[in-house]
Amino acid sequence: MSSWIEEMRSAARILRKSPGFSVSAILAIALGIGGITAIFGLLDAVLWQPLPIAHGERLVAVTRVGKSEASIGLPDAWAIRPELRAFDGFAAILPDWAIDRTDLPQPERLRGALVEASFFDAVEVPAVVGRLLDPADDVFGAPVVVVLGEAYWRSAFAADPGVLGRRLQLSGVAATVVGVAPSSADIFEKGTQLWMPIAPFAPWAPGSRGSNNFSAVARVAAGQPFDQAAAELVSVSRRIAQEGGNADKVLMATPWLTHVTAGYRIGLGLLSLAVALVLLLATANVAALFIVRSARRQRELSVRHALGASDGRMRRQLLSEGLLIGMIGGLLGLLVAWLSFDLLRLLASETLPRIGSASLSPRVLGVAILATLGSVCIFSLAPAWQNRDRSLVHTRSGSGLGSRPERLALSWLVTIEVCLATILLGSAGLLLRSYLTLAEVPLGIAPEAVVSGEVVLPEAGYAQRDRQSQAFSRMVQQLESTPGVSHAGMIVGPPLTIGQSIGHTLMIEGMEFPEPDNVSARFRPFLGDYFGAVGMRVLAGRAPVAADETNALRHAWVNRSFADRFFRGGNVIGARIAWKPGEASDDDEPHWMNVLGVVDDVRSSSLREVDPPAVYAPYLQRDADWIRFGTLIARFSSAASDARQVLAAAVAAGDPNIPLGEFAWMQQRAERALAADRFNLQMIGSFALIALLLGLQGLFSVVAFAVEQRRSEIGLRLALGAAPHRAVWTLMRDTLRRCLVGAGIGLAINILGGQWLSSLLYGVSPHDPLALAAAVALILLVASIAVLIPALRTLRVDPKVAMSVD
Repeated sequence: MSSWIEEMRSAARILRKSPGFSVSAILAIALGIGGITAIFGLLDAVLWQPLPIAHGERLVAVTRVGKSEASIGLPDAWAIRPELRAFDGFAAILPDWAIDRTDLPQPERLRGALVEASFFDAVEVPAVVGRLLDPADDVFGAPVVVVLGEAYWRSAFAADPGVLGRRLQLSGVAATVVGVAPSSADIFEKGTQLWMPIAPFAPWAPGSRGSNNFSAVARVAAGQPFDQAAAELVSVSRRIAQEGGNADKVLMATPWLTHVTAGYRIGLGLLSLAVALVLLLATANVAALFIVRSARRQRELSVRHALGASDGRMRRQLLSEGLLIGMIGGLLGLLVAWLSFDLLRLLASETLPRIGSASLSPRVLGVAILATLGSVCIFSLAPAWQNRDRSLVHTRSGSGLGSRPERLALSWLVTIEVCLATILLGSAGLLLRSYLTLAEVPLGIAPEAVVSGEVVLPEAGYAQRDRQSQAFSRMVQQLESTPGVSHAGMIVGPPLTIGQSIGHTLMIEGMEFPEPDNVSARFRPFLGDYFGAVGMRVLAGRAPVAADETNALRHAWVNRSFADRFFRGGNVIGARIAWKPGEASDDDEPHWMNVLGVVDDVRSSSLREVDPPAVYAPYLQRDADWIRFGTLIARFSSAASDARQVLAAAVAAGDPNIPLGEFAWMQQRAERALAADRFNLQMIGSFALIALLLGLQGLFSVVAFAVEQRRSEIGLRLALGAAPHRAVWTLMRDTLRRCLVGAGIGLAINILGGQWLSSLLYGVSPHDPLALAAAVALILLVASIAVLIPALRTLRVDPKVAMSVD
């Protein structure tokens, strides 16, 4: 032990004599270790950490075959559950249900979840206080109860156990608090504040098999093979779907973690590959620095060998120096990782699930230690092997400086560094091109100075269409009369919003469709001057006018996708369309609408998806009485700092007991739609920049070493009359040749593996020549600068000094 301590002290003394080398090596290792530790912590949190519930590996997401959601009605869940034998729990859930608490001085919008009592059996969590929902709570006519979310209980009620039995007014329904659910029950990560039984808060759900609003979760029974349970769910749901006349409602089971991370695995895989390449590049960089430094120390090492130091002792000394560099760099890397977790959580908060649990867990620390030790072994063993047989005779003969093995090793390290940097820069270039293309996608609207605010009218008091229409009409009228508001309206299904989407089976007069159940369109009821508020263009026909909303004749406007699909771009003006009877209304006859115009497509749910066929019709002419929600839209004539207050006042004009829901500028919605692509670009771009800097440092060190090693040769050439620029070119040529080889290999890897990036790209080929050529050009430019600066030092070489014997 004492000898090891002495070795480390000796290594520290030697490294202090070379501060430039020590700082460069430590920073390179810190960047590599910090990056891989932070990203592994992110991967561990998102992909590998078990769910914070008992037997979380048995929890499954229930979705329709080929889709990401179950999209079933409550009667479907009731029909399927009794037939399942391989599951302990099966529950329908509406995980994002807006609810208003009105027993406060100011009404408050809360995030609720409508669940069956069996949901808590599926997630298998205990109550923090009181009890969770019981099957008796699901029955119509039972006392109305509510379960608080743990975080809301702590923030709104100061974690008071006495909250049990308290009555809350929730969207016009009085509910008694019976318990508190732990935060781990929120498996959808919606920030659920209230857990509510379905019957009293959505009385329409039990009789609406076609609403398809519910998601579903289930738990595989203990000891039951997953494959057999999944096969049973498919079989049972297929039979019940066929009996109900809807063969599309075949359900499948997917392990919960696999389900929630499915859309992120490719991006995270690319991110982990990028940070692994950075660590390899940092290791290669430090190995090159060690080889260069070792070559410069040949006289010292040979003298020590001549004075009796054994080969083993000198190898241990070199390994000790490498270990000390690695330890300091590893500790600094852990600090970098720890500091970066908050930044990662901020950047990925809108992008990745489960990101809040990312931390320096024991497993993450273990990976950091292994990565540090692996790097130390690589960059320390090279100089130790290089100096396995040194003597003073070798040094005096000159064979110890710039020997062929050293030059070969440095040549390969330069090639590897440039190759890795090219791979990362090429990937970053493709993602940048994709991001810029996506950012320029036409939205179909003019989002500048446009604000939106969601409104949900409670079931209690607003079950009738007339009351709904009156409330929303008053809100829009209040907005229209507000100074500074140039256009105002309301829409169900605003642009760049996943929620509020309504779809119905379509009928077109004079057309027959062989599969009517598969011919559908989005239904977007609007009120007021919605088209003017969002800046939507009318491409054909005329724009809506106020009289259209109350006209006895029903009117509609369709989008470009509708016209292209069903009329092949021909004239759709004057066509008559309707929804399949029984879907938008209970009538047996269709309610025909005359098409008066064609409007531009919008990006409805994301920037990557084109707008599906859609029908815009006046909200006041709708048939359904369950469309109690919508989004107020207002366009301001200039920037308005009080826009939220303006929308809140409009909602209060409709009903002072209803709070304003989610508020956002339309431009913010567009920016949020870019969040995932922006995160990928930021991460890969950051690692590509680090790779570029590491490559610059490595090349600079190698060429500086070459200048030093060839001082005598350069001096002789200059003394014999060689032009200075020839000496510079001679030094640059060999290194740039290695850079070209490395860039070529990196480019080939980009091309061969580019298909892996295709799912992350938009409007850009994974073999895009512009992005890849720019990456190669940048790396070669940086390499040229890194080579040129030390090469220019040859112009200052004095031939007499260069050729003198030491």
